[in-house]
Amino acid sequence: MGYKSFVRSAVAASNRAQREAQRQQKAHARLQEKLQKKIDKIEDKKEKIVDALQDEYAKGKIPEKRYNELMQRKDDISLDLLVFGGAPGVSAAKRYITGKVEKHEFEQISKELVPIEVSQEEQEMVESFSDFVAQLEVFVNECEEREGSTCWHCDRGGFFRFVRLIQRLNLCYSCRAKLNSLTTFGGIKGRYYEMQPVNFNLNDIKSSKPKLLIRNECLLS
Repeated sequence: MGYKSFVRSAVAASNRAQREAQRQQKAHARLQEKLQKKIDKIEDKKEKIVDALQDEYAKGKIPEKRYNELMQRKDDISLDLLVFGGAPGVSAAKRYITGKVEKHEFEQISKELVPIEVSQEEQEMVESFSDFVAQLEVFVNECEEREGSTCWHCDRGGFFRFVRLIQRLNLCYSCRAKLNSLTTFGGIKGRYYEMQPVNFNLNDIKSSKPKLLIRNECLLS
């Protein structure tokens, strides 16, 4: 291949890469636009649910004290119910916020409206994260403070163990690697939900909680 042919091929490859990058950017922008529209619709549903309570209060059907009590219920109306429960979910939420049904009945209705496989996946993710945290806590509890260059976890020392301080624990190379794997939760992606990654701080393990999000595919369906 001559020099000119090489240059033309390089320019063509560069142009193709630029067009592909632009295509991906446009596709990402379209997806974000669709997601935002869907989120706006869901937020609109929730506003209409609250409007139902405000309308009854404005008509004098609900006294002010009861109105203030019922307004607190809006935090009980989950995104799951509005996304997976459809129109019946919105109807149930309106009945709940206007005081037609009490909390225990609303929770039962919500369970019936949200598909069982959705609830099961959510529960499985929560349990999986709890198990991960439990393994980390076991590792930390097994550590015992020791003098000198001795690993606090495996109780081994010596020059070639490379004992170093990490997150307030003196650990050898092997135990540091294990701790690193236990303090890095990689997240979970399911059919309906995804749980975001978390990096743990040993000073406050319990406060490290991942966000459980409904997958974009479910929001767009």
